[in-house]
Amino acid sequence: MAESDPRIKMRFQFVKGDELKYISHLDTMRLLLRGLRRGAFPLVFSQGYHPHPLLGLSPPLPLGVTSEAEYGEILLREAVPPGEFMRRLNGCLPGGLQLVRAAEADLSEPPLMAVINAALYRAFPEGEEGREALEEGIRRLLERKEIPVIRKRQGKKPSRVDLRPHIFAIRVAGEEEPCLELLLRTGSSGGASPGEILRELPGKEGADGQLPWRLHRAGLYIYRDGFLREPM
Repeated sequence: MAESDPRIKMRFQFVKGDELKYISHLDTMRLLLRGLRRGAFPLVFSQGYHPHPLLGLSPPLPLGVTSEAEYGEILLREAVPPGEFMRRLNGCLPGGLQLVRAAEADLSEPPLMAVINAALYRAFPEGEEGREALEEGIRRLLERKEIPVIRKRQGKKPSRVDLRPHIFAIRVAGEEEPCLELLLRTGSSGGASPGEILRELPGKEGADGQLPWRLHRAGLYIYRDGFLREPM
């Protein structure tokens, strides 16, 4: 329960650049919270022994990946014009973390984590890689009925996961600089990371297990009945 009935849900889109691509989801949230406090916004706080602003974010961005389409939402006690919200918050954020869009959302809308279920990634190969070789790698990958991997999480037993159901689409894009576009399942119901998929491409794992790809998240979506919709 919040300390009072919130009046405004402000939803915003932000970019995460090279400067901050190795900071965690939790640290990203901390930077945004610090900016919201420095900007003196009329925040709504939770109740209890440790009140905190009611900030929610979209599904976590994998470490080492840049993005142009991260999303957040914050509850405010009173209205702030979206343009002013962006200007004030951007002035309190570090380089590599900037808002590009803001708009009021209906309070009845479910949280971002509950509705976003698809992520679009672009993977740029390090070094020269021909279009035909990329297309052949995709073809061989998608021919597989199962793509089993073992996930190891700190403090948990290793688990076997089939990545194949989490792949919505993969294609080669770009003319001068060919890249892979991967539309993958994400969100609270589970999913796959681009790194997990790329490691399964034939011959595409680099030395010491490092991926020879530059990764960028180009979109987050609500995917239903074959249609993609942005969360704001």
